[in-house]
Amino acid sequence: MKRTGSAKNVAMGMAIGAAAAAVGVGLMNTNKRQLKKTANKAMKTMGSLVNDVSSMMR
Repeated sequence: MKRTGSAKNVAMGMAIGAAAAAVGVGLMNTNKRQLKKTANKAMKTMGSLVNDVSSMMR
């Protein structure tokens, strides 16, 4: 059975949306150091989520 990449695309879209939301919330704060930390944390979390989802699809 051939699998399509739709689940991977949904996970990638969720990751990008969450990262964009984290950056948007960070922009409301005036502390640039906190923004960098929050954005970095969000990107690492979403990266691990995408890796986990893609490994489940194999």
